Parts: sequence; C-alpha cells; structure tokens
Amino acid sequence: MTSRDEIYGLIEKVDEESLEQLHKVVQHFTKAINGSGKGEFQSLARKWHSETRFLSSTHKMIIHPAYQRIIGMGYSAVPMILQELKEEPDYWFWALSAITGEDPVPSDSKGDLDAMSDAWLSWGEERGFIWR
Repeated sequence: MTSRDEIYGLIEKVDEESLEQLHKVVQHFTKAINGSGKGEFQSLARKWHSETRFLSSTHKMIIHPAYQRIIGMGYSAVPMILQELKEEPDYWFWALSAITGEDPVPSDSKGDLDAMSDAWLSWGEERGFIWR
C-alpha cells in the first residue's frame, strides 16, 4: 500500500514537460469525445429547446426526456454542453452537475444565468474540456 507521503512525493516529481504532455492527452481525448455522439447530442438539444422554450418551470425543463438522455450520455456530453453555454446561456447546469458531481457556481451567483454560465465555462477551461 502506498502512503500519503509517497503519493505527494510522486506528485512533486511531476515536471512541467510531463504536465504539458498530460494536457495534450486530455485535449486529444476531449476532441475525440466531441466528435462521438455529437449528432445525437445536437438532435436531443434541439428537441429539448423546442419543447421547453415556453416553460417557466426549471423542474419541467430538466425532467424532459431529451434532457435526461443528454445526462445519460455522461462525460461525452460535457464538452458539447459547455459549447452550448458558451454560445448562449441556458439551463444546462443541472445536467453538468449530474454528470460531473460538481457545482462550481458560487452561492451568490445562483439564479444569474450569465454568472452561472461563466462559472461552468471557467470550470470546463480549467479541466481542458473547452478553450476560450
């Protein structure tokens, strides 16, 4: 079994070149993910938008079958959802949180679509899902 000190020692040994190589791998992986399932995602996103655009209930928006299928796509949907947010803020936050298990939106930004989108876009950029 590896001790915590051994793990931290290994982390400290990671040099800039290794980090750059890892970043390139993540970028390549993200680009590959973007290509797979893109047509399905776009079709589901269009369906979700067209069938929920006049709803005032966020709950009804996020339980829509197309939205739920996008969540079911898992991490492969994350770059595409972030791209959607980049183009136009919308209620993708529940899907992102359900897929990733994270919520980078500060509590004082809840309810502000632009601020919430910015928080998720920063999160995606930090993790190599998107580039601004």
